[in-house]
Amino acid sequence: GRTFDLVFKMRTDVLLPGPLDLSLFPEVAVARVVYSLMDIVFLCSRSVARQLLGKLLENLQSRAGDERRLLPLNYDRLLRGDLGNGLTLQQFPDISPAFRQALLGNQAASLRSEVRRHRAALEA
Repeated sequence: GRTFDLVFKMRTDVLLPGPLDLSLFPEVAVARVVYSLMDIVFLCSRSVARQLLGKLLENLQSRAGDERRLLPLNYDRLLRGDLGNGLTLQQFPDISPAFRQALLGNQAASLRSEVRRHRAALEA
């Protein structure tokens, strides 16, 4: 296959309203820049993409395994209540309907109560 000078990556659930006008991105051909819109699209030169993404698969594979080892939750801090609105943004196992309801409903007090009730299971 052919190797192109530019890399354009776009999420599969997004459609462009028309062709991309590369004249709106003049630096991409001559400088080490990345144009991006959140996680939706990015545009850069092949050399920049190689540097950014070259070891992506290896990095992801090296992180595989037990999420408790990779990003353990600090349940003591959670129960102290100093996470503010970030409490419901944490990744929790789905341990009970009441736990799920408290999490989805952003009900911090109920969630703390469920954590206390199921702490042994959460930390197992």
